[in-house]
Amino acid sequence: QDPRGALLSFGNHKGYGLALACELLAGALINGGGHRPENANGQVIINNMLSVIIDPEAVGDAQFFADEIDAITTHVKASPPAPGVESVMVPGDPERKARAARSADGIPIDDESWRQIVDAAEQVGMSAAEVERITGA
Repeated sequence: QDPRGALLSFGNHKGYGLALACELLAGALINGGGHRPENANGQVIINNMLSVIIDPEAVGDAQFFADEIDAITTHVKASPPAPGVESVMVPGDPERKARAARSADGIPIDDESWRQIVDAAEQVGMSAAEVERITGA
C-alpha cells in the first residue's frame, strides 16, 4: 500500500473542489506532480507547496486593508459563540492563546517524550541534570 496520497476531501462537493484545486496548484502548476498512479515512482515530492503572496499596495490601499481586517475580525468575534464554546475565534487566536499559556506555564511534555529527550542528550554527553538545568524542567 502506497503511504502517500492526496488530501482526503471534506465538506462534500466544496471540499472535493478545494482538494482538487490544491492538487492542481501545489502539484501540477509547480511541476511537483499530482497524486496519480503514473507518478508513484518515488520521484514525486510528497508535500508540494504553492504560496500566493499579495502586496496590498499593488492592488489597493494597505491601510484600508488593515483597517478592514480589524473591523471584519471584530464583527465576526462579536457573534454569539456556539453553546459550550467560550468565544468565537479567528485564525491565529488558538495559537496566540496557546503561546500565552505556554509562556506563563511552560510547555507540557509527556513522560515518554521527556525520556527520549534525556536519552538523546545523554548520547551526546549531557547528563539528565544538565538537561533539566537548561530547560528549567
